[in-house]
Amino acid sequence: SEDSEHSVHSRTMAMVQVAKEEGDVFLSVETGLPVMQLRQMRTFFLFDIDGTLVGTDPLYLQVFTDLLKPFGYVVDLEFYRSNIHGRVDFDIFKGLMPKDWTDEQITAIMKQKDDLFCREVMRQGVQPMPGLLEVLHFARKHGIQCAAISNAPRGACE
Repeated sequence: SEDSEHSVHSRTMAMVQVAKEEGDVFLSVETGLPVMQLRQMRTFFLFDIDGTLVGTDPLYLQVFTDLLKPFGYVVDLEFYRSNIHGRVDFDIFKGLMPKDWTDEQITAIMKQKDDLFCREVMRQGVQPMPGLLEVLHFARKHGIQCAAISNAPRGACE
């Protein structure tokens, strides 16, 4: 949701701000751990792709709007937040599609959604979330390994 994206953005910016203010002495307000202590521990940053690395909600909103229109759904921001955002695709479609749909039909529409999403990403592109590049620079500077994670299918992540 926008609130959770704002929260992630706020935490990211707080981390960047503290790193700048303290001359990279402390990692973040939340941990308060000195960088030297972090270097002695195995430290990793794990970033969820959607909404943390890149802002994909507008693309997903568009894809679900197009995909669900033939089924009589009007997907506005309210509907998206209530029925789609943050949920696993199978659960989304199981709840929205006709009750007699099989798992194979659900899987097929999930693939269709992923294909539409990938086409839109290729057509429109995506931008990094504000503050992300500073956090990645901080991580590289201090030898902190980073990884992108997601519950989205691999094709959609790539």
